[in-house]
Amino acid sequence: MYLSMYDEYVVRSEFNNIVEVNLHQVKSAVIVGTVRLIPQNVPWYYLACRTCNRNVTKKSSKDDQPVGVLVDEEDIYECKTPSCNNNVIHYLQRLRLPLAVQDSIGTIALTLFDRDASKLLKTSA
Repeated sequence: MYLSMYDEYVVRSEFNNIVEVNLHQVKSAVIVGTVRLIPQNVPWYYLACRTCNRNVTKKSSKDDQPVGVLVDEEDIYECKTPSCNNNVIHYLQRLRLPLAVQDSIGTIALTLFDRDASKLLKTSA
């Protein structure tokens, strides 16, 4: 079930100052701040496994090819998460925006991932 942006970010979320964010704990929080920097030299997307949405890496083509045998040159990617641990040929591009956000107390580096980035930017990777 999808909630409206107001319900998701205002009604059902906990608000925190940047200094209150515990970087060693996984949780959702809303920080009211200003985006001060979006790095231009970092890709705004990543290649994701269709099964688990985690990052995939390009598999070295030299590892599996026998010498002297012609092989179709389609790139093969690997998903190394314990739940998948398989080769992935079909993958998705997902948004991953690095941000520097500042509030009245401090500045923090955050990453805005696909679901929230797509909603805010009204676009996909």
